[in-house]
Amino acid sequence: MFSLSLSEYLDMFDASSAPNESRVEQQKLFSAPVRIIEKYPAGDGGDLKKKHMVCLNWLLADKPLDLETELTLGFLDHLMLGTPASPLRKILLESGLGDAIVGGGIEDELLQPQFSIGLKGVFEEDIQKVEELVMSTLKKLAEEGFETEAVEASMNTIEFSLRENNTGSFPRGLSLMLRSIVRFDYFFPSFCKPVIIYSFQV
Repeated sequence: MFSLSLSEYLDMFDASSAPNESRVEQQKLFSAPVRIIEKYPAGDGGDLKKKHMVCLNWLLADKPLDLETELTLGFLDHLMLGTPASPLRKILLESGLGDAIVGGGIEDELLQPQFSIGLKGVFEEDIQKVEELVMSTLKKLAEEGFETEAVEASMNTIEFSLRENNTGSFPRGLSLMLRSIVRFDYFFPSFCKPVIIYSFQV
């Protein structure tokens, strides 16, 4: 009988080409807005005239974000959508143009970050109104900004969440692992850089 070390055993196999073949390439930014209209199975129940979904999407960068920019976008996302009083969330829900919000805001776990927001349960004649409402609200927020109290509350909420790291009934170690491998999924070389500790200040 003889035994092999793990390294010797693995040396018996050829390296897989899958990592290169499945690599996700960066998408180029559009020079102008693109409108896509698709159908989905809406079911038989309810008013089919009010089954439209409208979602506006932005690709935020043509390359992965640095940690500081990623945290900043997280704060901005929370300010706009994170609570019932958040301005973008509130104005969409109170507009009466749809039944619920779709999109979810910032998505930073992909190779390139994106921002999506819209409504479902929309009448066809209100589709353009939803788009205009989103754009006008974002423009107003860009021009007027947020109240200092709202910024402080958002930063306190996010800082507490990061410090507490409460995963509920989900295993904390597994949660940390899943959050960490997001970087490995897209071969981020920055994953192995030293950790920087940020102090949250207004």
